[in-house]
Amino acid sequence: MVDKSNEYGYVPSSPTQARGSNTGIFEVNDVTDLLNGRQWSGTFGNLELIQTQTAAAHDTEVDFTSIDETTYDTHLLTISNAGNVSGTMYMWLRFMESGVVNTGVNYGYAYELLNNTNNTPVGSNGNSYLRFPVHTEGSNEAHGAVWLFNLGKTERSHVVTHGGYGAQGVGGHGGGYYSREVAVDGIRVTAGSYSFNGGVISLYGVNKV
Repeated sequence: MVDKSNEYGYVPSSPTQARGSNTGIFEVNDVTDLLNGRQWSGTFGNLELIQTQTAAAHDTEVDFTSIDETTYDTHLLTISNAGNVSGTMYMWLRFMESGVVNTGVNYGYAYELLNNTNNTPVGSNGNSYLRFPVHTEGSNEAHGAVWLFNLGKTERSHVVTHGGYGAQGVGGHGGGYYSREVAVDGIRVTAGSYSFNGGVISLYGVNKV
């Protein structure tokens, strides 16, 4: 930015910004330039939308093939109003390596379903998918969120999940992992062994702090 020490006689030299320490006065053009360069500290820790997709009736899967894994260490996947054509739908995740979906037994998960009468623990290792507690029964619609960590790094990628569904007041929380120590560059969300009947799924990146 341009030195502003002579502007108006009171603005100091070019403003500076650092975590917990900002000095000077930023003009609108300054903020615009910093935003364009992804250098504006005011956005650290904020969510940035990568993509939103709508699952049509009878779709079995929704793919996110561009996830900006080298930009973000943390991603957030949100699911809203996801229905299923029939039966009870438990949603799954699978990850992509170099654009290819891995269907090997490289996934594990554990979560607990919560309702007004009892809690039910669920867990499994060595699966070909990562199941998470966003599911529907009958005409209920599913809503939930999945946090994903370190997808672009060549180390184990961890997933923390939370979800609930419909009028029964049933919710769930838990986590899972992907055991291959490789970079993940895509995400597949599936309707398990059923089909979607609508639903909006969004993927966000979290700015580094």
